Amino acid sequence: MPYFVFDLDETLGNLHTPHYFLYDLRRQTTRSPNEQTKRITTTPPPELIPYIDMAYAKFVELVAQQEMSHNPLGIIRPGMIEVFHELLRMRNLGICEGVVIYSNNGCLSNLHFARDVLHAAIGTTDLICDCIHWHHPFRQEEYIYPLQEGGANKTWKVFQTILTKGACQAPIQRVVPSNCYFFDDQEHSDLETVLQDHYIHMNEYPYHASFSRVANLYVESLRFAGLTKDSRLLYDYILYCSQLYPNTRAYNPKRTLGRHIQILRQLTGTTSMVHAPLPDDSVQQILELLPTIQTIPIESLQQEGGGKPPTKRKTRKTARGKRRQGTK
Repeated sequence: MPYFVFDLDETLGNLHTPHYFLYDLRRQTTRSPNEQTKRITTTPPPELIPYIDMAYAKFVELVAQQEMSHNPLGIIRPGMIEVFHELLRMRNLGICEGVVIYSNNGCLSNLHFARDVLHAAIGTTDLICDCIHWHHPFRQEEYIYPLQEGGANKTWKVFQTILTKGACQAPIQRVVPSNCYFFDDQEHSDLETVLQDHYIHMNEYPYHASFSRVANLYVESLRFAGLTKDSRLLYDYILYCSQLYPNTRAYNPKRTLGRHIQILRQLTGTTSMVHAPLPDDSVQQILELLPTIQTIPIESLQQEGGGKPPTKRKTRKTARGKRRQGTK
């Protein structure tokens, strides 16, 4: 049964707009502005943790509902929920082993959010078996590529190691090129060489969802969790959030929710005022591909042994090596 691997940013979706809301709603936030700067970890006071967890769960639910509506937010790429419905069906029929998000985004909470929204939308909790971000402990070997090739890279050797030794615990004989499909809007030469026509280029998805719509869901989630009912509790929550953005602390002296959202708007920058686009050719390409995939007998995989790549095909050239450190 094959594995299906998706890049996050501008492939699976675009988390530009919810990015800073997720800083607030995750219990632990890790930032690394650059490779020379020590990472910063901020944990909320223990009494806030149950409220923040409840607010995050509600935020995921509300975003998933909007993405399945006639007017989707567009955080998840239009058409991808249909793709994941099909992958879930294939998994249930024994045609799909699992799905992985493999991203150069440095903020793990972004990957988890995309996973959680997709799971909520298709009614499961375990289709996506791993989320691999830039700071994954097995990716240190890939850190050299920004210096050598002018951009971050993804390699077959590292991916194979993570799939077999990480959360998926995949049998090594199943992690071979003919049993993996990789979807990315960027060019990663090592993966292209090994996977060849199982490396599928996607068109970039640059759409930024409406800030106002996402902010409304954020406020509704805080209300649902009870964070807005008690003025002291809300003050403590905003105080905690302000510590995530040290350069803006002085601009919200009264710790009001309205002012905090204004700060998040300033940090986020320009977002769309129009509807999310319709599914594009890249999504249609996946939907046409999935019905053609069949399970490869284990004997064939063992004979391949990871060395024989699929049939070669021409590839479309795109910009190299996008890497996100969790900021925009």
